Amino acid sequence: MAAQLDFDEPDLIARLARLPSKLRVVFAALCAERQLPNYIQFSKRSGWGNPNVLKDALESIWQDTQGQPLTKAELETILERCMASIPSDEQDTKKEPAYAQDAAASVAYAIGARLTDDPKEAAWAARRAFEAVDYFVMSQIDSTTIMGEHLRFALSQPIVQAELRRQQADLQDLQLASAEKSLWASVISKLRDRARRDAELFLNTAARQ
Repeated sequence: MAAQLDFDEPDLIARLARLPSKLRVVFAALCAERQLPNYIQFSKRSGWGNPNVLKDALESIWQDTQGQPLTKAELETILERCMASIPSDEQDTKKEPAYAQDAAASVAYAIGARLTDDPKEAAWAARRAFEAVDYFVMSQIDSTTIMGEHLRFALSQPIVQAELRRQQADLQDLQLASAEKSLWASVISKLRDRARRDAELFLNTAARQ
């Protein structure tokens, strides 16, 4: 049986810091890609937001990592649009905006990772993906039980462990690719396709509210 994973943000930041800047952006974008359908579903149910803003932002980031660099001004404009697309806690509360918040925030952090060259931004994109699945599990738990038990139970659940394993797999693949720049384009394409496939399970499960 595989060992149970935890979300260790300091360790993640340290590992991301050892990656080339472009691959840190890729890691963040992968975390965002898996969550994008959550935002789309929220927008359809609530009538709020514009999923195309996030779709276009992610597409721009992917193109940037594949040799079509964005200017600082373009990145700042895209980031501003993404930030405006994050729903507030009060936004149609019956429709549970939390997953949409996490999705939009992860896209914003991917852009931030590109703008600032800060590994923390990439780690925060991963944290929002972790928090999305954690929130889903926590929302199913009897709130009268002890918080510590909540956290241990949530961490042990397959949906949470699956996302943590995906993050670890992405990081390991990017670490392996980092030494050979000629492989980056094919690795990025492969990982993006994998993230889109993984999104179907992640988001269909988390969407059952």
